[in-house]
Amino acid sequence: PLAAGDQAVAATLTIGSAAARLNGAALILDNTAGALALNGISIFNRDGPGMLAQSTVLDLTARGGSIDTIDSNALMITLGGVDLSFDAITHSGAGAAVVVTSAHGTGAGRRMLDVTRLVSSGGSAGVVLSDSTDGSFHFGAASSITDVTGSAIRIISGTGRIDLDYDGSIHQTGVAPMVSIDGHQGTIRFGSTSSLISPNGVGLSFWNANGDYEFNGITQLDGGARLVIG
Repeated sequence: PLAAGDQAVAATLTIGSAAARLNGAALILDNTAGALALNGISIFNRDGPGMLAQSTVLDLTARGGSIDTIDSNALMITLGGVDLSFDAITHSGAGAAVVVTSAHGTGAGRRMLDVTRLVSSGGSAGVVLSDSTDGSFHFGAASSITDVTGSAIRIISGTGRIDLDYDGSIHQTGVAPMVSIDGHQGTIRFGSTSSLISPNGVGLSFWNANGDYEFNGITQLDGGARLVIG
């Protein structure tokens, strides 16, 4: 809720273009107080976060648009309440596509992030959700995560409940677990259109995982330790 003196702002936002990317961080919301509704966003940048929001007193919503980032994290959320829906998040090179730490979803059904098409190539990870993050996440059937050095999807959960639906593809060429779950509560569901392929390393890793896990599509594990439960 807004406090006295806080501002409520609704806006569209365009930063950079495919032909002329911003060199550096695109949108930083650091200890911002109030409510910000982004009704259409277009970000093209490199060598800095596409969007970084870190504030306990920010109510952030977004509807539509895209983030396209090279050699840095595309979307980083730390603390605060968010309800974000994007047409696309595209990431390549260093960093990760989505990193969320200790934030909570404020949308319907605890929605925190809904992405029609997530494309992540290279870097340390595709999606990382950690600490007391509490909310629901959805990534559509056109999504893909490829060639990351760490885990494609990594969940390190604390006191929060994380519900994640992933309907796209993952191709994990490295030796790290393709999907790594540690200390999790909630439901993780890979839909009927999902395709998870890990030819080399650990396929699926579950440690202190106390949730519900569904693999309804293709899951192909050809590496050494294909399934680790601890």
